[in-house]
Amino acid sequence: GGVPRQISDFGAGAFTPRWLPDSNGLLMSAERDNRVQLLLTDRQGSWPRGLVTGAGDVWDPQPSPDGKRVLYVRRPFDDLNRLDICMVELESGQVHEVARSQKQINTQPRWAPNGQQIAFLSQRSGYFEIWLINGDGSGLRQLTNVSYDFAEIVWAPDGSQLAATLNRGGAFDLVLVDAGNGAVTYL
Repeated sequence: GGVPRQISDFGAGAFTPRWLPDSNGLLMSAERDNRVQLLLTDRQGSWPRGLVTGAGDVWDPQPSPDGKRVLYVRRPFDDLNRLDICMVELESGQVHEVARSQKQINTQPRWAPNGQQIAFLSQRSGYFEIWLINGDGSGLRQLTNVSYDFAEIVWAPDGSQLAATLNRGGAFDLVLVDAGNGAVTYL
């Protein structure tokens, strides 16, 4: 309990809050300087500091299980039809592109519970399918190929599967996806 304390003052608002795993930091996206930025504040509510720079909006921060890296989605200003997945190392501030493809959307990056893999949605095959890549950026592979759009993916705590929403032409189903072979089980 306690009295609420304001930790940001953004006219357009702050959104997609995410705790660091040790609960000592809070990540968020907020509009600042005419673009959406990725920010970090500490537990005491110090003024949020920007984590990345560059020409583009960034959102959907996803801290790694060890709290050392953060995945996020970037929309570059020079290609508004593209969404990339990037990662920033919190200690050094170094940024890495994880998933990028010309005029394609890559979105919803999600760390596996062990931090070894990243699942994300990409339309590079024509539909929003689930793709996997290793945490170091190697081993990109398409996990699913169902010719429908996936949405809202989340890893199971043991990392063996993902739960997801599947949009089959306007009919939304909850499904489980085997993280090894991509087999889809309807719930």
